[in-house]
Amino acid sequence: MQVDNPAHDLAILQFHDQCRQRGVQLVLLPIPDKAQLQSAQLSRFDESIAPLNNPDFQRFVAELRAHGVEVIDVLPPTIAPADRRFLVQDTHWTPEWMDHVARQVAERLRSEAATKSVKQPEQVTRLGDLVDMLRLPAGQTLFHPQTVTVERIVESPGKPADILVLGDSFSNIYSSDQMGWGDSAGFVEHLAFHLGRPVDRLVRNDAGAHATREMLAKEFQRGHDRLAGKKVVIWEFAARELACGDWRMIPLTLGTKREVGMYTPSAGKVVEVRGVVRAASPAPRPGTVPYKDHIVMVHLTELESSEDPTAAGKEAVAFVWSMRDNVATKAARYRAGDQVRLRLRRWADVAAKYEAINRSELDDEAVLLAEPNWGEVLP
Repeated sequence: MQVDNPAHDLAILQFHDQCRQRGVQLVLLPIPDKAQLQSAQLSRFDESIAPLNNPDFQRFVAELRAHGVEVIDVLPPTIAPADRRFLVQDTHWTPEWMDHVARQVAERLRSEAATKSVKQPEQVTRLGDLVDMLRLPAGQTLFHPQTVTVERIVESPGKPADILVLGDSFSNIYSSDQMGWGDSAGFVEHLAFHLGRPVDRLVRNDAGAHATREMLAKEFQRGHDRLAGKKVVIWEFAARELACGDWRMIPLTLGTKREVGMYTPSAGKVVEVRGVVRAASPAPRPGTVPYKDHIVMVHLTELESSEDPTAAGKEAVAFVWSMRDNVATKAARYRAGDQVRLRLRRWADVAAKYEAINRSELDDEAVLLAEPNWGEVLP
């Protein structure tokens, strides 16, 4: 296939082949940008018009479909001045349009063995990420909060999920309370509701072109096969990634689980430790990135703990907050040689809550293969 812009085409086709080799169907779900669908907020028009789109988009879709990649195009044929698919002061979709897209995707997939789930309406009030990025003083009166009704999905236990969603902040917006718009009411929950079956997820704010594929690849490296038993992978990302995303090629090689000698507390336990920082991944400067929270990876050595003598002398890997609500934390300034105190628990115990937050990681094979911890920094 000859392509005019090979970067995203080749990365998508590589991932399609990786899924196909495992007997998994790849479904692509690009989410249109706010500027495409709410042009009335940027210009003046008083009648329905066709939404803005890249003129090459349909060629891109046709070529991918010709290679067996399922692409779900949710761009409506026309938009009217009164249409509101996005939050007023935020770059993300409304709960109503998100649910509409979830229903649309569910209709394209075959449902099996339905599980019971219930919707619980809940009101959420927030200013929005566009106002966050202005960094206005507390008590500002230029912008007023928006109140929306989200529908939390309460699921009953069912069989293991055979659908995996790789998603960015559009999948995360109503699922993670860290984003301020409620929890358990996002795209993945609503998709599961409309399908009547459980759905697995790997989600990370921003960088939808590569971030979740890297998360999947690192799980594979550690010997965790997240594609085992899966029939479908839905890859959701903001459509703007097609123009400006980092479409790097990422190998997907299943490694062997092996012990690398790093310390982790027993499951469900929280242990206070002292240690020395060997390395810490980079932390962004507050106000320079779209999201207000960030997590760094820290490699610790020379551990000691009065609560768990087995930690003595070992090394450990921990994820810790580096930025909260656009304020840098103590860990953002960690440097090699710093002596630190942390409360550690297994990352697996908290991953469901923190995995979606933007984070950086160290580029060290031994560290990446280690079972990580979640660390709470102590004075």
